[in-house]
Amino acid sequence: MLGAGGGLALLAATRTWVVLQADDALTEISVDVTGAALAPLCVAVAVVAVAAVVAVPSVRGWLRRGVGIVVLVLTLAGLVDVVGVLADPAARARGWWAVEVGSAADAAQADVAVVWPILTLAGLLVVAAGASIVVVRGSQWGGLSARYERASPPRVGPVGAGAAADVDPWQALDRGEDPTQPD
Repeated sequence: MLGAGGGLALLAATRTWVVLQADDALTEISVDVTGAALAPLCVAVAVVAVAAVVAVPSVRGWLRRGVGIVVLVLTLAGLVDVVGVLADPAARARGWWAVEVGSAADAAQADVAVVWPILTLAGLLVVAAGASIVVVRGSQWGGLSARYERASPPRVGPVGAGAAADVDPWQALDRGEDPTQPD
């Protein structure tokens, strides 16, 4: 859910949400305004959600819940950002464009594509649901397997000791001892 919702939100946020057209004294100006420009937090949330796909199975217990809580809080902030754009996308786009062209943005005609903000909102809702599941149930899931971790070599004693002593040569080396030398 985190990957699918994050991917959908990222895809939709990078599309054109509003096309602004204005006439200045010499030419007609047109600019495509993406969701990333109008609601930059939703792009960050989508990237964090996709990264959480790797982070969730990599950690266990309370760390996994922490990842879920961070993703959930950021997703809620992203939802507020997108809803703010949906309230009046043309005004938000004009405000964004006013920084670039000044007063010409106030008179700009806006052509709003509502489908992309709604798809972004849907993707963020899926991420919020997935993060909620991680918070509630994530500590009960298993983590990454230790199957491919390097095992310690068999325990051997120093040379000439006769019977095998309870010494791990790697631990002895870590302590600065030479496990091949007799005491």
